[in-house]
Formats: sequence, C-alpha cells, structure tokens
Amino acid sequence: MNLYKVSVISLAISTLMLTGTAHAKVFKQATSFDTGYRFQIGDRSEASNQIDFFSMGIKHITLADWGSIKVKGKVENIFQLTETDPRGNDANVAYKTFADAYYNLSNSGIQAWWTEFSLANQKVSEFSNGLGVAYPVDLGGVKLKAGVAASYTVAHSPSKLDSDGDGRFNGYGFTTTHLEASFSINKKLIAFALWDARWDRDEDFKAIFNWDENSGHHVLTGLKYKYSKTMSMTAIYHYMVDWGAMTKMGNPLI
Repeated sequence: MNLYKVSVISLAISTLMLTGTAHAKVFKQATSFDTGYRFQIGDRSEASNQIDFFSMGIKHITLADWGSIKVKGKVENIFQLTETDPRGNDANVAYKTFADAYYNLSNSGIQAWWTEFSLANQKVSEFSNGLGVAYPVDLGGVKLKAGVAASYTVAHSPSKLDSDGDGRFNGYGFTTTHLEASFSINKKLIAFALWDARWDRDEDFKAIFNWDENSGHHVLTGLKYKYSKTMSMTAIYHYMVDWGAMTKMGNPLI
C-alpha cells in the first residue's frame, strides 16, 4: 500500500534570552525565541493541500542532576500571512506545544519519560500525553537518546466522524517511539537528527483525522550554526509519512 509522503524544509533563527544556573544541581537553564519559514518540496507538495508558512516560537530547557525538561510553544502561519491553501480555502493558523521531561531512575541511565503534544487551529485539535521510558547514551561524541511511551489523547475534528458519529476522541491514542541524535562538528556547528513514530493508532483516532494507516513517521535532520552565545541559525529537512496533516496519497486532513 502506498503511503503519502512529503518533504519539508524549514529555516529558523533563534535568540537566547536567558541563561544561568539557579543552584549547584542545575547545570543549565536557557530560554530562547525563534522565528523561521517552512516550505514544502517535491512532486506531492500541491497534492498535500498544505501551506508554506512563517512561524514563531519560544523554548525553555533545564538540565539538572535529576534529568531534564524541554518545553516549546509555537504558532504557525502567524497572522494568517499565507491567506489561502492550494485549493483556495482559508489557510489555518495553528498553535502547537511540545514538552519532554526525563527523570533519572537509577545509575543505569534509564529515565522515566513524559512527553506532550498539542495542536489547535480553527478546525481541529489534539492533546496527547505519553508516559514511558528512555535511555540516553554517548557513542564517540554522538549523543543518542531512544524512548517508547503510550499516549492518552483527546482530539476533535468536526468534518471526520468516528464510530460514534461525533468526531470526538478520548482515550488511548497510540504508542510512540522516539530516537534522537546530535553531534558537535566544531564549536559553532551541530548536526542533529530525529525519528518519531506513532504505532497502533486507535481506530476512532484514525477515523477523525482521516489516517488510513496504523502507523505514521516523521524524520528530520538538520544543522545548527551558532553565531554567538545568544544567536544561532538552523536549517532542517523534514520527511513525513502519514504524519500530522500529511495523509495517504495527499488526501486533505479536513
């Protein structure tokens, strides 16, 4: 079965707003602001019915002896600068949040993992919270982290109906797996990659978001260049298979 696949490029500039160490057990705290542009490439870009857009976001990271927290909020197509989608309908403005908390369980390196994702625009919403385990490792300067979690999801789509016919979902949504890697090429340049996947999607959850498959995948790879301690630029290539609003064979999500 052919899955819909899309490739995306995004560029972002980040400014560090706050750094410091609150006390001896906190190794790093940083809050940054970023703005960027994301555009689709490849033959299926128009079929996807997705738009190119500007985005703005804010991110906070805390690294401590007990683990770490990463939180990000962003708005896509801010102020509806892209007014219409490829089919001529009003383009959406989307708000998203991402969060990950890792807590060291033992000296073995195993961590408890909480992960959160939310999406809201004029038509649909999704709020997912996952609990699982993760394991970080450093291999010759390449920092790796792998994790698996089960997610509880609340979602709504008015134009796609589940088995109850109401377009609402509440319950176990999927199992997620996560693999990330980063490598410092030099003091200014960092290479990174990430693979996120959702497995065993609930049938009703699939129905209201128009997914045909039980699984979906998002792969990204990129480079981050640090101009200074407070300014950086990032270029990222995204590849999505039945992921987010990118559905099978370019069918629109809504």
